[in-house]
Amino acid sequence: MTTSFVRRLSVGMVLAALFVAAGCDKEVKMTFFNNSDRNRELLLSGPGDGTGFLGTVPAMSKAKTRIKVDEDFLPATYRWDAGDEEGSFTVSKETPGELMIVIEQDGSIGPIDKNTEVHQDSHIEIEDMMIEQDTVIE
Repeated sequence: MTTSFVRRLSVGMVLAALFVAAGCDKEVKMTFFNNSDRNRELLLSGPGDGTGFLGTVPAMSKAKTRIKVDEDFLPATYRWDAGDEEGSFTVSKETPGELMIVIEQDGSIGPIDKNTEVHQDSHIEIEDMMIEQDTVIE
């Protein structure tokens, strides 16, 4: 074997090892929608990258992060806090690549993915109202 062949073989083996090692992370894109009428301080805790204080999310706005965790730590539990709203979720190998959490005035929805159907009920209260009627003479 020539030195050139051995060198190319070594470089090829190193590149293959790097390629295999790079595939050992689970990555999930997270979007937090703040559909409430006030700003919220958003904190996400759990293993891996993309966690910590995510900033202040203005009312009717959104914040995004990308969670990246080594597959050796899966399933991994994450906890989020947005003031008076909080929750948790688990990331596993089967978790979709994109998740969303929607923070509403009266609670939160999620995590959901783009294929999740969300149904919301509305309750409208109608009060009786007196109508006065005068006699009309023609």
